[in-house]
Amino acid sequence: PSAILLMHKDETIIRNGSTIGPLKEGHRLETVCEVRGARPKPTIGWYRGGKKLITQTTMDEEEMHGLFDVKARLSLTLSRAELGSSLECRVKTTANDPIISHQIFIDLEVRPTNIHLSGVKSHVVEGSKVLLQCEVVGARPAANISWYNSSKLIDETSELTTISTNAVS
Repeated sequence: PSAILLMHKDETIIRNGSTIGPLKEGHRLETVCEVRGARPKPTIGWYRGGKKLITQTTMDEEEMHGLFDVKARLSLTLSRAELGSSLECRVKTTANDPIISHQIFIDLEVRPTNIHLSGVKSHVVEGSKVLLQCEVVGARPAANISWYNSSKLIDETSELTTISTNAVS
């Protein structure tokens, strides 16, 4: 091929090996892998984690003067499956030629998978100190937690309140 291009649906070029985003879980990602000026007609496939993505790929091809331009369009609803993985466009021209690969990484933000609340298990006497804990699991980036008392935000300036947060990757 004379060129292999990765593009957004609006035809903005994405550099090979670059990270796109941040994008949100549930967002629809539409990208194109375009191969220009190849002979013979190349085979193109989109892969995630080494496994071919079949159902979301459509192909367009055009021949001019014996050279082929082929586009593989990928439409993918982003999920946790994209966390830490790359999307890869693989191009193969003949059985003897090596596979040419271009990839993109996705900076994906996901909702928490669980929220655990713990603390007081029985009654409390006025003036007593209590420990309440809220643990948010599975969020990316780390979740921001706010405590409210009768619709009023409790913050670090409250006399009787200590708030600390700890983000764990």
